[in-house]
Amino acid sequence: MNQLSHHFPIVRTARNGQDIEAAQRLRHDVFFKERLGATGRHLDCDRFDEVCDHLLVEMHGHAGARLVGTYRLLRQEVAEATTGFYTQQEFDIAALLARKPGLRGLELGRSCVHKDFRSRGIINALWQGIWDYAGRHQVDLLFGCASFDGTAEGQHQQALSFLAQHARAPEEWRVHAHSHNAVAMQPEDCTPLHCSLRDIPPLIRAYLSVGCFVGETAALDLDFGSTDVLIVLPVTHINPRFRERFGNPLND
Repeated sequence: MNQLSHHFPIVRTARNGQDIEAAQRLRHDVFFKERLGATGRHLDCDRFDEVCDHLLVEMHGHAGARLVGTYRLLRQEVAEATTGFYTQQEFDIAALLARKPGLRGLELGRSCVHKDFRSRGIINALWQGIWDYAGRHQVDLLFGCASFDGTAEGQHQQALSFLAQHARAPEEWRVHAHSHNAVAMQPEDCTPLHCSLRDIPPLIRAYLSVGCFVGETAALDLDFGSTDVLIVLPVTHINPRFRERFGNPLND
């Protein structure tokens, strides 16, 4: 992309309300303007924003800095003392954490990159930021929701079946969606690999490449018009190639 030729990415966490508002505006642009055709300068915000850390990727160049990517990070100790996890609204993550006392969990959410800057360099900058953040806070488990557009019955069954076949969590890491919004992920023995991967969103493919598991069932999110899967990634299960690429996480 030409826009990247004279710029370089900087990754950091939000320092103030202005930074958070910029992340909320970028999220609205990606989730609502780009995806749903909404208009106006609005923010994507909820009650979790106040207690989360917000990871930012800025492109720096001669014209200054521009926010191009963001992730929302919620540590387990913060969630338990304040709002709980966003993920718990769709999936019974509490049951998993109860089975793993002493685990340090980190919820990843609201991931987005501006459409003009969706390059491997920006994605890698976000992952480097997450990896270093997880190291500083001695995180044992990364998890969060990842979405398919649309909620029509059977719309994503082939892709969900592929995930159930190839990335289903072992029993000890298994999580179910709440019964009122659950969608079965029934494996199909003859699901074509190339066809299934084509139908899986890039973010979920990226999680798979790192070594994630998926939950036992998917969930319908009618507010966002999406079908969500739960991403479960124990740090001990991370692909060794990821560790080689991003190095040892930074410590305080």
